[in-house]
Amino acid sequence: MEPQYSCPTPFGTVQLHRAHLDRTGTLQAWDGADLLLLDHVKELDPSPGSRVLVIGDTFGALTTALASFSVVVLTDSAVSERAIASNLGRNPQGAEGPSVVFVDASLDRDALVEA
Repeated sequence: MEPQYSCPTPFGTVQLHRAHLDRTGTLQAWDGADLLLLDHVKELDPSPGSRVLVIGDTFGALTTALASFSVVVLTDSAVSERAIASNLGRNPQGAEGPSVVFVDASLDRDALVEA
């Protein structure tokens, strides 16, 4: 059985797993910077359905916590995209959230605007 970890966020507790870089099961899939960013977003008090751009979310801590909003994830890593999608699927807010769209960071700005 693969380990999962509970990450308390201002938007609720999410279950995260750091599969591809943690063969021992001892590493968590978020850090202090993720939690500080989530605290800041909570202070901004976004309205339900707000569009949120997430950049640099390696394992999905930000995306999963914010999944109740309309999230656009900018990444150039297929490994990160798989990890984020996997962690979204572990959480009801990720499975039932409004939408999460992945945009390849190597594309031009027009592709981001269309997402």
